Amino acid sequence: MISLVGIGRTGGTQGKEGFIKFFPEDNQDEILQDQKFLFFYLNGNKVPVKVLKCLPDFDPILINFEDYNSPELASPLLNKEVYIELKEREERKAAVEQTLIDFIIFSSDEEAMGKVIDIEQHPKQILLLVDKDSSIYRVPFHQDLILDIDPDKMLVYYQYSTIELQSMLDLS
Repeated sequence: MISLVGIGRTGGTQGKEGFIKFFPEDNQDEILQDQKFLFFYLNGNKVPVKVLKCLPDFDPILINFEDYNSPELASPLLNKEVYIELKEREERKAAVEQTLIDFIIFSSDEEAMGKVIDIEQHPKQILLLVDKDSSIYRVPFHQDLILDIDPDKMLVYYQYSTIELQSMLDLS
């Protein structure tokens, strides 16, 4: 038996191809990139539905599914919770955590703000635990806050200035 975890909810359709609007829970939109199947509870059963196309750059995200590729055919998938296998989410979470540990946080004015020592996963957000001058601070990690990530140099550039990032650190 597989374990499922919710990653968001569908809305209505858009277009004649039956694209379905998807509203992810916070920080869950990245998970869609590699998903071949998403799960829905249909008639009391966990049903995998094959993803034909995902348009993550739209707001809301648009997804087209095999066998549900018209507005009429898509109706059973509308306004439903969307799930993935827990195993896939945990593997992705572990990969993200492993990737960012020891990265240095930089402000938009290129001042080092501290080193990532751990990551906290919360239902609605991811927090980086940053060591700055032997104090630990929690910094929100979200795509809207990040300017760039340089994996070769192990750097994360935030879109905030040193003063703005410092005020975030002081609030932790």
